[in-house]
Amino acid sequence: MAQFDWQTYQVVRDQFQRAAQEMAGSIVGHKDAMLEHALSNRRFESPMEAVFAIWWTFSTGLVFREPKYALRAIEQREVTAGKELFRVDFQVVPRDPLMLVAGIRLGCPMKIAVELDGHDFHERTKEQVMHRNHRDRRLQADGWVVMHMSGSELLKRPIPCVLEVIQVAAGALTRIREAVGREWSASLTYEAMNAS
Repeated sequence: MAQFDWQTYQVVRDQFQRAAQEMAGSIVGHKDAMLEHALSNRRFESPMEAVFAIWWTFSTGLVFREPKYALRAIEQREVTAGKELFRVDFQVVPRDPLMLVAGIRLGCPMKIAVELDGHDFHERTKEQVMHRNHRDRRLQADGWVVMHMSGSELLKRPIPCVLEVIQVAAGALTRIREAVGREWSASLTYEAMNAS
């Protein structure tokens, strides 16, 4: 996996500064440190992945204070579909790992992948496009939601792009919580019936 120093890419530095300026009016505290943390010790393969991480972090500072948005985006995640293993740019999961396990156990797993498309790093050849299409079909057949964004779209509309992902993931997390609530309620009713 090719990694890069995000500071060598002007586009990433520009987006970092843009997010820091946006945060200035919204977040009190160490906004630069918060954004720096979004990029440090991470495994990005392209500048657009770093840009997505910046704006994801920006959004977590504004939106994720509500429990229904308790999500995280894990970069370069290996996931399975059937018997095939694929790597996605980001997998969105609940912050609480127990919610991820509960979703799987209760039949409503959170399977959300974010793919950042672009010719510079991802789709240089026909073979890469064929691999992407094969991966997407396999993932979708296995119940994954695969959300694609182009680099130009992310640069022009970073907040709406990230908020689209958040909305889809928040809906999946709500379904998991509802399933947990039904399971918990059923367990309490069963125990009460057996206690009498």
